[in-house]
Amino acid sequence: MPDANRTPDSRPQKIKMTPQIVERLLAVNDHNRNIRTNKVFMFRDIFLRGEWIGDTPGDIGVRGTIRSPGRLQNGQHRLLGLHAAFEANPDLEVTMWIWENVPDTVQLVIDTGTKRSFGDVLKLEGEASANTLAAVVNLSMRVEHDRLIGGGGQFTNVEMLNHFHDNEWLRDGLPYSRRIITEFRLSQAGLAYAMARADRTGGAAEADAFTSGIVWGANMNRGHPIMRLREQLIDWQREKKRAGAGALAHVVAATTIQAWNLVRKGETSVPRQWVQWDGHDFPSVL
Repeated sequence: MPDANRTPDSRPQKIKMTPQIVERLLAVNDHNRNIRTNKVFMFRDIFLRGEWIGDTPGDIGVRGTIRSPGRLQNGQHRLLGLHAAFEANPDLEVTMWIWENVPDTVQLVIDTGTKRSFGDVLKLEGEASANTLAAVVNLSMRVEHDRLIGGGGQFTNVEMLNHFHDNEWLRDGLPYSRRIITEFRLSQAGLAYAMARADRTGGAAEADAFTSGIVWGANMNRGHPIMRLREQLIDWQREKKRAGAGALAHVVAATTIQAWNLVRKGETSVPRQWVQWDGHDFPSVL
């Protein structure tokens, strides 16, 4: 007797496509990458010229079945191109391989490292500001693995997603960083990483007060750590306007964290050269 709880196997089928099948599959395309119009047109023209071979299993992937697809996991550009081609020529004859019962994890590994960025992966996970968050997660991993400067290889999407799932507090810095970059157009990833650590260690009220101090710079003497941080952010912003490149994300993060540490210690005046680090050792511990 079959096990009713067994996950159905993924099975490829070669299907003669119709406008109805295409529309049914596109109707469940609710969790995918941004559509690239030029790629849709490319596929449309391939279909209209009769150049589609359709002999590669995995052209289309669905979470359920063709009759009840559940979610389109792969192949949105092919389907959109075929939809446009059917509009131009309803009598087209096109066959495609369709994989049924494809698990959700397929979207993580398809095109890894070339076409699908980690920002794409986070967007598929439903995260807001996915590209910035991806940079924050990458920075966090580089800090953890001591890869701020130099080589050591890149992290895979799977590695970064696992790291994010273990450190979801990293997303909490995004609202603070958005406020700060309205005043200082610098690395949002660096600011978001620093403010996520601030929120985690000091709580939302302290992190919010720190952010307001950076943005407004009110009621503090010139040597206050927040004012020193503002001076540094202003300097970097000038550099960026002149040379087209501001401070690196980990430098912005390190400096912001250093200011946060000093504020939490109760420091009210620090010297002009207040950041003590050599460009490689990340300031320790909030």
